[in-house]
Amino acid sequence: MTDSIKNNDNEMSDAVNSADTVLTKNEATLKQHKSEDGVSDMSKLVQYSHTLIDDYMGQLKLDKKGNSLISKEALLSQKIRKQFNISAPTKLNTAIKSATKAINTMPGVSGKTIRTTNYTITITSTEITPHFEGGTDLIVYYTFKNTSKNKNIEPTESLIEGAHFTQESKTSINDLDLGNPSKDSDEWSSLEKAASQKVKPGAEVKCMGSYELDNTEYPVKIQATDPDNNDAKLGTITLELPNN
Repeated sequence: MTDSIKNNDNEMSDAVNSADTVLTKNEATLKQHKSEDGVSDMSKLVQYSHTLIDDYMGQLKLDKKGNSLISKEALLSQKIRKQFNISAPTKLNTAIKSATKAINTMPGVSGKTIRTTNYTITITSTEITPHFEGGTDLIVYYTFKNTSKNKNIEPTESLIEGAHFTQESKTSINDLDLGNPSKDSDEWSSLEKAASQKVKPGAEVKCMGSYELDNTEYPVKIQATDPDNNDAKLGTITLELPNN
């Protein structure tokens, strides 16, 4: 069992540090309630499974199938409990849920959501419209949530800094410039205004941005980075063009 627990130590990532923080807090809570039923058994379980949990937390940073890994490790924990005759499985499930919650708030990309150190951007829909000088613009609708504790953040600036829009053609990969649609609407004006104003910590707003397409044949790709963490790479989002 020890060998299997340590199998993937070489794949540890920075996620382990955050997971360790969560697990350490859980251990501290157990110490505060050491006289209660089941806590002694739970403390043993933490002792035997701490390395294992650290290991799969590190893998979650690298593997997009994080939820299935959690489920797999939850089943493995049952084997550990049986081997060491340890009870209180609900307390282990609580620890796993706590760690999962922490992982889900880490910077990264999931679906069409970008999570950085201080904000979250979720692309809700797109449409294409004529560019004012000819050609085509991609309209991007998104929600912006300020997840920082004490910063007021502008959505447009954050989208420009943390989301690099590109599009392939038959011969090259092109950086997309900001768009300038030939038409306008009250809805667009309202969403653009919201995107240009600073959002308070904890607040969420609906926004809009636009990008000038190179062509209408290839999808648009967004390379997401974290501006508040040395532009760390977070992942890629692919946007299929509407009506394609």
